[in-house]
Amino acid sequence: MSRLLDRFDVVLERSIYTVGILLLTLMIVQITVDVILRSAFHGALPGTVEIVSNYYMVGLSFLPIVLAERQGRQISASFLYSHLPRFAQIVAELIARALGVVIFGLLTWRSLVEAMAKTRIGAFALSGSDRITIWPAYWVLPVAFALVTIALLLPRSRRSKAAQTL
Repeated sequence: MSRLLDRFDVVLERSIYTVGILLLTLMIVQITVDVILRSAFHGALPGTVEIVSNYYMVGLSFLPIVLAERQGRQISASFLYSHLPRFAQIVAELIARALGVVIFGLLTWRSLVEAMAKTRIGAFALSGSDRITIWPAYWVLPVAFALVTIALLLPRSRRSKAAQTL
């Protein structure tokens, strides 16, 4: 089972890093082209603000949350936790994970409802007279929140424990 979790972690980490690098690269290229067009040609790349804020920033902000959970790198108040007896630490961990599953499960459900509604109406943003389709960006949140919910249900792998010591 631990080998399967290690493999899951590797595939998940590589996938999120690849998507993150792609999003960051596309964002840099788009903003650079927009700045060059504005500065040199008094023009602009239509929809840059809308695309950057609705696609690139959403993906770059929410997809890494699952990596933080799998690697045990979320913010924690360990000053109290480290002084608890081992049994109390296990109970605290189970309670925290249960709360996390409930909270991220609700976030998954609510963002899924929102994504379906935005898809149904074909949500878009206006950039001058241009319509920029933004409904696909609404699907990033339910995917990210669902992955965090799954990550909370799975035990941490040996790989993530090793990453905590870095």
